[in-house]
Amino acid sequence: MRVLCALGVGEIAFIERDADAAGPGEIAGMTLFTLISAGTELAMSALPREQPMSLGYAAVFRVDELGEGVTDWAVGDVAFAIAPHATRQRVATGQAIRCDPSLDPGTATFARIMNIALSALSSARPAVGAVVGVSGLGVVGQIAARVSVASGFRTVAADVAESRRALCPPGIAVAADLPASSLDLVLECTGHESRVIAAAGSLREGGELSLVGVPWRPRDAGALHPLMDLVFHRYLTVRSGWEWQVPWEAGTGGSLPSMREQLSLAVRWLTDGVVRVDDLAETISASKAPWAYDALRRREAPRLTYLLDWT
Repeated sequence: MRVLCALGVGEIAFIERDADAAGPGEIAGMTLFTLISAGTELAMSALPREQPMSLGYAAVFRVDELGEGVTDWAVGDVAFAIAPHATRQRVATGQAIRCDPSLDPGTATFARIMNIALSALSSARPAVGAVVGVSGLGVVGQIAARVSVASGFRTVAADVAESRRALCPPGIAVAADLPASSLDLVLECTGHESRVIAAAGSLREGGELSLVGVPWRPRDAGALHPLMDLVFHRYLTVRSGWEWQVPWEAGTGGSLPSMREQLSLAVRWLTDGVVRVDDLAETISASKAPWAYDALRRREAPRLTYLLDWT
């Protein structure tokens, strides 16, 4: 099977690997769609490495093989999984989320990005009636704002780019900057130091700041005193927004929901149209994936990211 890999700094290509048969408790099948995570995958592909590293973590495939002991899946079912860009997928049944036949399989890949926002909201636990801010409107920020609204929160979203603000659907207040001293929770989705400080400044006393954007590298050379001053004098809580703080299975993370539950909810919301994502990605043939990464790196993509069609 073909697998999309990072080979070196900025070098991305397909390599051939053996496709193993489904083992006990596993399902396997041909990939329908995968979604490029523009932030994470571009950052990972920019790192030097000695061995190829497979890319991707959002895949939807059609089951055509059942491993020994699998009785709750059938050939022909469509499954979502946290899995790489590859022509074929093989996962344990406990790692797969069944998709309703009415759900477009390309749309289903966005459940992975929705999980990021759901993890941040569940770990921060904003109170009923809270006003939530989203800083940065790339793919993760766009989805975070839509998930926040779907969760019942009044939501304000900010990005310096007017084109990204224009993508926000009705129900989300947009601005170049978040309003000062007025929000209960901010999901900071850029990972930029200066935006983190600005996000802290938008919180009321006792507010929460969730660091959702990955700080891949230093971006702004500046002192931390403004952030320290805001945290100290406004009694702020600053927490990690990393999705992997949420356990995969229920009952292993205290009172937190499980990631499996969150992904199932995301798939259901996508099926029911509670969260719409059709304006966020450009669909292209998977064979053009290396070109797509170059376009994203040069900021020449027509939309925020690319959906890879493997059919």
